[in-house]
Amino acid sequence: MSNSREQSIQQAMTVFWQKGYVGAGMRDIQTALDKRPGSIYAAFGNKEGLYLAALEVYTQGIADRLIACSHAAEPLDALKEFLGTPLLQNDEDTYMRQCLIVKTQADWLELPEGIQNSLRKALGNVRDGLIAVIEAAKAKQALAESLPTEQAATWLQGQFIALRTMATTVDDASSLSWMLDKMFSDLKKQW
Repeated sequence: MSNSREQSIQQAMTVFWQKGYVGAGMRDIQTALDKRPGSIYAAFGNKEGLYLAALEVYTQGIADRLIACSHAAEPLDALKEFLGTPLLQNDEDTYMRQCLIVKTQADWLELPEGIQNSLRKALGNVRDGLIAVIEAAKAKQALAESLPTEQAATWLQGQFIALRTMATTVDDASSLSWMLDKMFSDLKKQW
């Protein structure tokens, strides 16, 4: 019955990703972690503490991937691959097509203030990563120097949210590929 903290966070992340913060009950979490409530509370304080740990790990993973994209030989190609990979999850992992941040954000009005604040920070981190990719692409002349970086990052983040939200309901992968291609085509156009 003993799982490491990292394993517990990963297992809880899956529950939150599948059910959302509001929809995930402590019984769901206990079952996934194969732990008694007392050990979960001792390790994380409460459900919110566990979610915040999972969100931090998830957000750091996205931030790391975006920084890697900004350092790639072709930042836009790396970003497109990063954004497209989750869209192709098989049926049993369909929940992974949607971003955990976006999934939780859908319950905004029901979330504790601490989670709302962490979501704002997570969205800011994603936006900062997109800014880094755009700046790297501009430096490599893959995007026009006149492209307004912050505006483009905000737009890309909106497209990312829409794409990842729609990906859970679209069965035709070619539709998702078309949307991803359109995002990058539009990014390169005149602003």
